[in-house]
Amino acid sequence: MARQGTAGACARKTRRWAASVTGGTGSYSNHAISLIASFVFVVVTQRMGIALASLISALVALYLHLWKLGLTGSLACSGTNGCAYVQGSPYGWFLGIDVALIGTVGYALLFVAALIGTMPAFENARWPNTLMQLMIWPALLFTLRLKYGEFIVLRGFCSWCLVSAVAITLCAILVTLDRRRVAQQHAAQGVS
Repeated sequence: MARQGTAGACARKTRRWAASVTGGTGSYSNHAISLIASFVFVVVTQRMGIALASLISALVALYLHLWKLGLTGSLACSGTNGCAYVQGSPYGWFLGIDVALIGTVGYALLFVAALIGTMPAFENARWPNTLMQLMIWPALLFTLRLKYGEFIVLRGFCSWCLVSAVAITLCAILVTLDRRRVAQQHAAQGVS
């Protein structure tokens, strides 16, 4: 049902766009333009944004972990207090586990949860959002700890780590917006 609402909104946008292009005539070309434009207007949801950000961050974290294992050669980063310095510090480990490995697994799980949440059967369900929030908020707090260690304690900067920090902050914003969207959807349907 939610797909129909989204598809309906997309179709209305497409018709308005096609009418503006053809001057409102109901000609065959208007129909063709409308059909083509329906492929142009893609609805990107918050959950898709979370999936994309977590996929990118999982790949970055995997790259950093493989570097620590000695499987990628030199680390592509700049500066003397850069990525290698930060990754090799005590802040590159948590309870004896590589922080990049924690990030790889965490972001991969978040990617799967967000991807499942985009499926038509679950796109308005609350549980994918709750699951993502249970992963994102602790990760954001952990990122704040890591950024404190990186900037204040080590006085270093890792550009790869910045990708993760920006991604998890974006995910926190998107999961909050998604929670609001799901709550409004349930309120409109009269579901508690």
